[in-house]
Amino acid sequence: MKTTLAAFAALTLMAGTAFGQTIPIMQVFEINATAQDAAGNLAHLQSIPSQDQFISLNPATGETSVQYSGQVLSSTIGALPTGAFFEVTTPDPGFVRPNPNPNGPLLLVDISPVSSLGGPFSLQLAGTAVLPTLNNPNGFIDFSLVPGTVGVAPQIGVSIIGHRITPEPGSLVLLGLGAAAVMGARRRKAA
Repeated sequence: MKTTLAAFAALTLMAGTAFGQTIPIMQVFEINATAQDAAGNLAHLQSIPSQDQFISLNPATGETSVQYSGQVLSSTIGALPTGAFFEVTTPDPGFVRPNPNPNGPLLLVDISPVSSLGGPFSLQLAGTAVLPTLNNPNGFIDFSLVPGTVGVAPQIGVSIIGHRITPEPGSLVLLGLGAAAVMGARRRKAA
């Protein structure tokens, strides 16, 4: 059974403005991961709320980084005990590039974060990111493992067989309600 936790985070997307400014937005997002060891044991991990949590993307250079806190929700892997907390950072930036496959997701990401619990691991993610602009300050991010790939955490001998970064479902409802309210106000003002 999947437990859904909302992680309030500062999602910072660098939008390459004329002044080189970073446009920070507040976004509710969730990171879910599944790890598996050689014996087939599984661990389910999820991000948790943290003021220091962020995802950054610089479209000018393609560099990306991430920092978040998480917890092991359930596990039969000894190196990832149930209830354990961890931090994930990227000491070296990952890279985002357009997907050459026109039938696939828009973007590909190669990133090698480091976990305080499991050491370094590598991921290849695919998905979509909509950068915020001054006229539209809301961004959107939805990435998961590239199908057919696994992440590797060699220090503890596990493979990451599932990893997804998405907006928390409730935030999409709030975004829709906010858009409807703005449109309603515009209609009343125009009438």
